[in-house]
Parts: sequence; C-alpha cells; structure tokens
Amino acid sequence: MWIVSILIDELEARKKDYIVVADVINTMAEATNSAPDEVVKYLNAHDVDEHLTTFYMGDDYNFYQYNGFLVNVGNDANTTYFRISDVLAFEPITKHGIFKDGGNDNLNPYQNNLEDDYLTIDEVKTNLNSRTGVLYNYDKIRDLARKKKITPCFYFSGYVCRLIKDGLGELIPSLMENPYTEIMTGYFTYRLLVEQIIGNEDYITLPTYELGNEVLIYRLLEKQGNTNIGYGEGLALFESKPYAFNEYQNNRNKFSCIGIDEIRFSKRELDSYIDSMQATSDNHSIERVNLDESTRLKQVESLKAKNDELNARLGKASNIYRQNQREIKELKEKNEQADSEKAELIEQLNKAKAELADKPAELKPLQGIAKHNAGKAYIISTSKALASYIWSMDTEKAIRTGDMVQQVRHVMHKVAPELLPDDKAIREWLSSIAPDYAKKSGKPPKDAPSEISLIMKK
Repeated sequence: MWIVSILIDELEARKKDYIVVADVINTMAEATNSAPDEVVKYLNAHDVDEHLTTFYMGDDYNFYQYNGFLVNVGNDANTTYFRISDVLAFEPITKHGIFKDGGNDNLNPYQNNLEDDYLTIDEVKTNLNSRTGVLYNYDKIRDLARKKKITPCFYFSGYVCRLIKDGLGELIPSLMENPYTEIMTGYFTYRLLVEQIIGNEDYITLPTYELGNEVLIYRLLEKQGNTNIGYGEGLALFESKPYAFNEYQNNRNKFSCIGIDEIRFSKRELDSYIDSMQATSDNHSIERVNLDESTRLKQVESLKAKNDELNARLGKASNIYRQNQREIKELKEKNEQADSEKAELIEQLNKAKAELADKPAELKPLQGIAKHNAGKAYIISTSKALASYIWSMDTEKAIRTGDMVQQVRHVMHKVAPELLPDDKAIREWLSSIAPDYAKKSGKPPKDAPSEISLIMKK
C-alpha cells in the first residue's frame, strides 16, 4: 500500500503540470458563452497546433508528445493534455482572462458591462506607470497593442450578422440565412483599430466589410439567438434589426462609428501582461541568485587559474624590471665617466689655447693665410687625437665613423667653432685613424644600444 500511495502522489504531482484539452475548450466555451466547436474553430484559426503541443499519458504515467491535430471535443480531447505553462502563455486563451490565478471559479459569462473591467487608454497609462515602474506614453501603449499584449476594443449591444463572400469574393452581410441575425452584447475589435487608438479625430469610422479587417468578437457578454456566430468570424453590426431586402434601410441602421474616447482595454488582459512582466523579472532574479554549486566551483577554479597565471607573469616582469634597473645604473655610471673625461679634454684644449695666446708676439702664428693654415692644422690634429683616444676606450667596438664625426664636432665646436668644416671633411680627417669596425657601411642594427660605454685605461 505504501508503494501504491507513492505512485498516486507522483501521478498527481505530474498531472498538476498538465490539463485535459477538453477542459480548456469547455472552460473557454463557458467563459465566452460559445459552443465547444466554436472554440475549436477559434483556436484553429489562431494556429493552436503550431503553438500548443498535445500530450498523452503512457502506461508508465509519464506524458509523451501526441502528433494528432485539434479538431473537436471528442475522445481525443478527453484523453490528451496541454502543458499548463503553454496554455498560460498562449495569448488567444489568456486574453479572455480564464485560468487566471490557477482557476476559473469566478467566471460569469453574463457579466454586466462594468467600467471597472475595461479601461480607457488614460487609465491603462496610469496603471502601467504606477505598477511597472516604467514610464509609458501613448506611443508605447500602441506598441503594446501592435505586439498583441493588449487589445483595443469597443462596447456594442445590438444586432449582429456574420459576413460571407459574394460571387466576386467581396464580403457582404449574410442576410439571406435563417436565422440571419442575433442580438449580442459584448466588446468587439478589428485589426486596424490598433492604429486608430491615437489620433486627432474625435470619431472613428468602423470598417465596412473589409477583408482582413473585419469586426470580430473580442469578449462576448451575452447573446440571444441560435445562429452559432462565434469568435473569429467577420461581423456586421446593426443598431436595429436589419431587413433581408432593404439595403438602404440597413445602411441607415448600421453601427458604423464610435468616439475616440469609447476605445477600451481589458483590465484582465492588462493585469496578465503586467504579471508576466513581474514574473519574468522574478525569474531572472532567481536565475541570477540560484547558481548551482558546480557552476560556482567552476567559476572559482577558473578565477584561481587566472590568478596563478597573473602572479607568474608579475614575478617574471618584476625580475626583468630589476635586471633592467641594474643595467640602467651601470650605463649611467659609464656615461657620467665619459662626460667627465670629455670635460677634462675640453679643459686641456682651452688651457693650450690660452697658453698659445700668452706667447710672445714673435712666437704667435702669422696673420692671414698663414694663421688660417696653422689653425686648420691644429684643429685637424686635435680632432684626430680626440677621436683616436675615444676609439681606444671603445671596448665594445660600437662607435661608427659617423658617430665619431658628431662627437668630434660637438667637442671641437667649443674649442674653435670658426675652424670647423662640414661633416664630410671631418670624416676624411678620421678615415686614416678609424678602426675597421668603424668603417662598416649600412645602418646600425635596430637593437643597437642608444648609449655606448667607454673603458678608460689607468
């Protein structure tokens, strides 16, 4: 008995997720005061087989997909099921407000035309703004209607006649049928009413038997008659009973105009949309919070691996930085030493020049060309001596002739700037003393150091 009890509990738990197809159809028929076969036609017109999967219960009490089609409320409808979540997401069903909050105990197919159940566009705007936390304007409300989240409709109580196609394929009232009219009270709509809910006109003209834009029942409150007119059928509306052979009088009696302020929206449909928004928001919050442990563990392991990799790269970068700092320090020391030696040479040259200026007049260089030639000889010999001395300290063999020309020019410009020729002449002076490695042609390699260390012998 204990095992049987467990099986029964499991079966009941599974069945809570499914609902018999016949229950859906009969509930809709009761709610809309329609015949069951009219509900089936209505659902088929909205491609119910493409949106709702039917299931059957196997011998193992599990539910399996059923490949049949929804055609009537026969044996199939009493033995097949819809998934409840699918039913609650299918707009042609939920728009009628049935199955709300898990049941339909409060349905009344003959409810009165209560303004509390149908809202103006301003009341819809107020509801959306206060309950969703999102700012809605009229354009956004129209977009909701275009997306079929809410449906604009209008109230009518009078004579209704279905539309049929004549020999030319145009729609006309079926006034030759018997019975051809029925008194109905309810809310009606048509496809292009969505585009007319915002406009500058005070009145809206209803479509005159337009194919694809027919007036349809939105929510039937009450009907009197036996024509079996149902949802999804195009309708002609009359304020008084039409005559079969009096087209002129029928046109006068036709219900053809509504005020812009008469457009209404179902509060149930609006509540359903707002609830779906809140449910989606709640589901997203739960999904963010309820990460399972395996996912969290994978995230932690991934972060640890990334952290280890970053630490390894940081350690390597730190070692390289310390090594570069040592090399930079050594290069700076060598550069300071070279600057000191260069300053010493400049001082010696200036001293020699001063001593030459102090010599007796008879020992001073001749004037004119003789002075120029003596100065030129002096600058050439000094430049060659300076270059030879610097090359002797170039233990790394890195100084090319072009580099030395610039060094010599830099020093000699301070000694005798008026005697310095161009770089080409200085290069010719140094060609006889330049070592072989300094005479290499071509550009220095890209990795050549920007600073050159010199080693001075004691």
